[in-house]
Amino acid sequence: MVWPYGGIILGIDPVAVDRVCLEIINEKRKYEGKSAIKQEAKQLQVSEELGIGTSNLNNIDLVEIELR
Repeated sequence: MVWPYGGIILGIDPVAVDRVCLEIINEKRKYEGKSAIKQEAKQLQVSEELGIGTSNLNNIDLVEIELR
């Protein structure tokens, strides 16, 4: 599925960036009546266990800026 997201996602933690992207994709999939991606995202958990970054949304400082 491809759609024009219309945003830019930036971060210094590559795992957190991937986790936020996964959340956005899953929200779109839910809107389209599709199931969430779970098993395919196992690399996020492994990356956090290896100390590469954080995949827990509660530990990610997400700042959204709307430009007009």
